[in-house]
Amino acid sequence: MMQNGSASDTPATKALATLSAFASVGARALNLTLTNIVGEKIPGGYRPNTPLEQLRRTIGRILEYAEKFRYNVIIRPRSRTATLIRLDDLDFARAERIAPHSVIVFRTSPANNQAWVAVEKDAQEDFGRRRRKGIGADATASGSTRIAGSRCPLTRLSVIVFRNLRTPARGREDPSPPLRTSYR
Repeated sequence: MMQNGSASDTPATKALATLSAFASVGARALNLTLTNIVGEKIPGGYRPNTPLEQLRRTIGRILEYAEKFRYNVIIRPRSRTATLIRLDDLDFARAERIAPHSVIVFRTSPANNQAWVAVEKDAQEDFGRRRRKGIGADATASGSTRIAGSRCPLTRLSVIVFRNLRTPARGREDPSPPLRTSYR
């Protein structure tokens, strides 16, 4: 599993490790998507079939831009030689169990991890579904992920939603700005 806390763990080095892991199983291009805090694609934020080498050169700048504007950086790896399966919402024990068979494993929240496994390109169509069910992963996980090293702005979203639920007595929306102290 990827270890956290190293002095060299910058967002860019984490992202580069993710790209290298996918390259090791034949990924040569990725779909890159930038979304806003509510998950909507930003204008010009979808770049299909971005060459992996190009992304390696630009990922640092992309992450800085995303951090500045609170965007998600989402990738969908494309491999010509393997089928990539995302196993999401794994607790630590499940992540440890699948790690020896995984391309990469990383923490997505304090209680959850995500693993990616590569299987032969001609594996049965329902293999991914069966693998997710067998390990106890999220059955609805897609083939996209937030790249390691990018920040998840969802914490801010939950604060905004909470604040918007508190409205003045006459039914008007709360005019105060969103809280800005708890999303780091």
